[in-house]
Amino acid sequence: MGTIYLIRHGQGSFNQGDYDRLSPLGVRQARLTGEHLAAAADRLTAICHGELERQRRTAREAGEVLKAAGRPVPAPRTMAAFDENDAFALWDACVPILQRQRRIDAAELAAAKSDNQVFQRLLRQVMLLWMSGRHDQEIRLPTWRQFQERVTDAFGQLLREQADDGQVAVFTSGGPIGVIIQYLLGLDNEKTLTLTFQIMNASITRVKFRGGRATLATFNETAHLERPGDRQLLTYL
Repeated sequence: MGTIYLIRHGQGSFNQGDYDRLSPLGVRQARLTGEHLAAAADRLTAICHGELERQRRTAREAGEVLKAAGRPVPAPRTMAAFDENDAFALWDACVPILQRQRRIDAAELAAAKSDNQVFQRLLRQVMLLWMSGRHDQEIRLPTWRQFQERVTDAFGQLLREQADDGQVAVFTSGGPIGVIIQYLLGLDNEKTLTLTFQIMNASITRVKFRGGRATLATFNETAHLERPGDRQLLTYL
């Protein structure tokens, strides 16, 4: 059987002006992921990533480690379909709606700037509002359905292109990984979002495939990041 490794990017620079840039910890996570792939994959037949810098940099750092280990490294392919949804644009579009509905208040918004738990709680409300589709005309951004379709179309394209013994590394983000899991398991939107929020930086989710049919094999692997006395490698943002 073939394997698709769905790899979330390393830690970004949250609250530091440019989230799309890997933090120093994110670079370390990416290189540890490269070490893991060097041991786990017999040979990668394809590497692809989205257009976002944090996805590209994670792929580049992992690829350097693979090369240093003597593994052949296919030329990375950019597939914009594996980009993350624009969470910041969604936040700006959905928060006024949630305020109007009295589902969040000014104090929570202020706290979200410095408290990651509050931010995650509010982001969940933002995402569920978007996923519901009930405010698409007001939000005026690509819809959840459109996001699902572009990710699953790209995933299907990979399946069609690969031989049954292919091994593909896809460097992407939590949102696209969540959509693929939803597609494979037939989950509803709320369960999909719950799983998506559990996907850690530089984690690996494996999909096995044969004859164009795919099955989820593992979810959110982080063993390559787990170091005794060094919990800082396990991050979500």
